[in-house]
Amino acid sequence: MSLRPNVTGGSAQAESPEWMPASSMCSMIPPI
Repeated sequence: MSLRPNVTGGSAQAESPEWMPASSMCSMIPPI
């Protein structure tokens, strides 16, 4: 569920801070 290839980096935080477990998992540990 990545809109962009860069979304897995710092961009992920700007677009999906925590409401996106899929992106968070790739970047950092999920909030849950």
